[in-house]
Amino acid sequence: MPNNNLSETQCSRTASINIIPEFILRIVVCDSYLTKPIPGLDVIYSEFRGSDIKQVPVLRIFGSTPNGKKGCLHVHGVFPYFYIPCPISNPKPQFLYQVATSLDKALNIALKQATSNNQHVYKITLVKGLPFYGFHDKEHLFLKIFLYNPGLMKQAVELCSNGAILGQVLQPHESHLNFTLQFFIDFNLFGMSNIELQSVKFRTPINDLICSSEDPNETLNTFNVKRESTCYYEADCVASHILNRLLIGKGDGIENPGLEEVWNQEMERRKQLNMSIASNSLTQERLLNEGTDSHQKFKDMFLVKLANLIDKPPDSQDDVVQVHYPAETLDGSQFFNATDVNTHLTNSNFNVDLSKSACTMNDSDATIVNEDIALNSSMDIQYSQILLDNEDLELVDMLQDLDGHVVDEDSVMGTPVVEDIEEEISNDEYSQILNEEIIHQEWC
Repeated sequence: MPNNNLSETQCSRTASINIIPEFILRIVVCDSYLTKPIPGLDVIYSEFRGSDIKQVPVLRIFGSTPNGKKGCLHVHGVFPYFYIPCPISNPKPQFLYQVATSLDKALNIALKQATSNNQHVYKITLVKGLPFYGFHDKEHLFLKIFLYNPGLMKQAVELCSNGAILGQVLQPHESHLNFTLQFFIDFNLFGMSNIELQSVKFRTPINDLICSSEDPNETLNTFNVKRESTCYYEADCVASHILNRLLIGKGDGIENPGLEEVWNQEMERRKQLNMSIASNSLTQERLLNEGTDSHQKFKDMFLVKLANLIDKPPDSQDDVVQVHYPAETLDGSQFFNATDVNTHLTNSNFNVDLSKSACTMNDSDATIVNEDIALNSSMDIQYSQILLDNEDLELVDMLQDLDGHVVDEDSVMGTPVVEDIEEEISNDEYSQILNEEIIHQEWC
């Protein structure tokens, strides 16, 4: 679309990076969906797994353009991810593949599809980062795990933290963010602000929805993909063409426009009260209110777990190895930073070499999965296991067995069958009876 409707503020922002955006859309609603990959926009082959990709996640943004037209934008090349600490200092490519296949198998068991060979992990990369807990003078190694389905993020995280894979507890990091919020943070996006794109492809119109442009000089880069909305513009882009991340540190004031607005309101309020910005006299003290029920609930749970840890003999050993802290990076090693954003359009030499070794391995030999933990975690899809102990799990298994048994007709657990069914009264007769009773009560 033409850029003659850009405001002065937008022009000044993009001028700082010497790139003029081709398409700008105000972010009003953002969601995601799974779909078949589109060649040229999505990756269709996983070098890491050595297999074709069946479905990819796509983010969808609805909003308005600077000229007031409604638009729908499909963002390709973004996958949900989380981190786990790398327990060894010099992992081989086979180790990363082993983690992927083990997590795939654990997820299939948790989804009650133990015999399935579905792949849920897109790829795993080795990254380095400085933990913010404690003091560290060196960066540590983490495994960055990318999934296909954002809906399985919670399940995969719990399997890692419960010790279902590799026989050890792997503490997940950056797993508390949902897919949309993770995407916003990585690409410097904010709700009700603009997403600026270097290049987009517009979907061809349906039923002459956009037969003629208001600007005769307007030329759209279109391609033949079915439209899914009735918006005036419907476009597709790859994540690498988002310019907002390049604007970090290029503007004045606070980077977060929402937080900047809060500061502006506070400064205006203090100005009206003729008070200094540095004054803290308007700081509101927090009242000492009683804790909520949920606060007390989790506090009691924490005290119980703490008491169990204190009373446990020092020589006792669990079936699951304790949490491993991430290994430190070796001198001279070169890894990606944990904060680097992946757009999944090009493959590094590391991943290409990994695919060659991965294809020669047997999945059944590579997986290390605690099937009991994975099977128990299958309940987490609908219920939380925070309050479930071994006795609770045994009771659940017993109820499941009872549910599969046939109940005798004379059993008290069976539902009695009513043979004599009275003649049903129509809805009109019910309404008439109800209205007569109401009228009688009002007159009385």
